[in-house]
Amino acid sequence: MTALDAILLGFEAELELERELGTRTIPLDRTLLTPPPTGCWPLAADRCPLPPPSPSPTSLPSSLFPLPSSPTYLFLHHRPLSPKATAMMERIYAALKLAPGSASVVTEGPVPAADKVVVLGGLALKKFLPGAQCQPGSWVKTPWPGGYALVTYSPEYILRFSEGSREQLAAKRQLWTALNSSPPASP
Repeated sequence: MTALDAILLGFEAELELERELGTRTIPLDRTLLTPPPTGCWPLAADRCPLPPPSPSPTSLPSSLFPLPSSPTYLFLHHRPLSPKATAMMERIYAALKLAPGSASVVTEGPVPAADKVVVLGGLALKKFLPGAQCQPGSWVKTPWPGGYALVTYSPEYILRFSEGSREQLAAKRQLWTALNSSPPASP
C-alpha cells in the first residue's frame, strides 16, 4: 500500500464517519459528494425515495446497462456510481464508441466474461481481487477469462478535483491512456 492509498482510505473513512454522524468536519466542495443512486445514508432513510439495497447472494450484478452475455467492456467499481460519475461513464462509453449494452459497471456478484475488464479504483481492486496491488494504468493478472484486468482511476476520484484543474486533467489523461492500452501478452 502506498502512502497515497493510505491517505485516500483515511479520507474515505472520515467521509463515511461524517455521513454516519451527520456532521461536517472536512472542508471541501460538497457538490462532489452525492449519495449513491441505489441507496441511502442511514440518517437520511426517512427522506430517501429509493429502498436501500438488500445484500443477497442470488442478486444479479448492478450495472448501467443490462448485462449482455459477454460485454465488450466490463467496469468494476466498489459501490454504485453517483449521478455525476454515471454521466462521466456515459461520456467514456461514447468516446470509446461503445454501443449500448456493450459495456457494464458491476458493483457486486461474480465477474462475468468480457473482452476487457477495467477495475475502477483501489477500493474496487481490493473488493474484486483481494491481495492484488498495482498502480493506476497497470494490468493485473486475474483468475477470470482473459487473464488480465486494467486498473485505473475511479470516476468518483476524478470528480473530487476542481473542474478543469491540473490534477483532474492529469487523472483524466491517465484514465484515457490506460483505457487505450493493451493487456500484456499471455504466457
